[in-house]
Amino acid sequence: MSHLSRKEFLQKACAFGICMGGLNAVGMTNEYSVCKVLDDVNDNDSRKIHHAWVASLLSSLDANLSQDRIKSILKSCAEAHYEHLSMDMLLKPYVGNIESFIDFLEKTWGWRISYNKLARTIIANENKSYCVCPMIKTPNPIAGSTMCYCSEGFAEKMFSVVLELPVSASIISSVLKGDNCCIYRIEF
Repeated sequence: MSHLSRKEFLQKACAFGICMGGLNAVGMTNEYSVCKVLDDVNDNDSRKIHHAWVASLLSSLDANLSQDRIKSILKSCAEAHYEHLSMDMLLKPYVGNIESFIDFLEKTWGWRISYNKLARTIIANENKSYCVCPMIKTPNPIAGSTMCYCSEGFAEKMFSVVLELPVSASIISSVLKGDNCCIYRIEF
């Protein structure tokens, strides 16, 4: 009878989902998650498992849910990226001052913004020929414009915080849909 080393056990356990490694990929973790040990076991294998799990999840969503339901789910996933970037801290100086925030977006992030105060509309052009989503910027990108719903959620959260009221964001164009850049319509 051969014994598995701790490393071999964790690799096999996570490969079969025993430690809920898939949920780890979408931010449903805590500090005691067994999959965190994979960081020192084999980070590359862990990323491959997470990537495959997320790609499978998105494919399943596309096959089994309406676009409205998928949109709702993925918009809520934007919270993980927002928190990861500590956006509340970054946005703090701009809360209540949309003009200053627009200036920041244009000068620091290179965005192009059209702001119509009377119509309560902002057209936000990321002004990049590539997708900035961290889920897409991987060696084997997760394909499909479904991920754009998450970006809509991120834009909604970001502009809601700055404007101090709920906003609605929608994609006008998307690199993942074959457009030249990603553009959002923000209504408040």
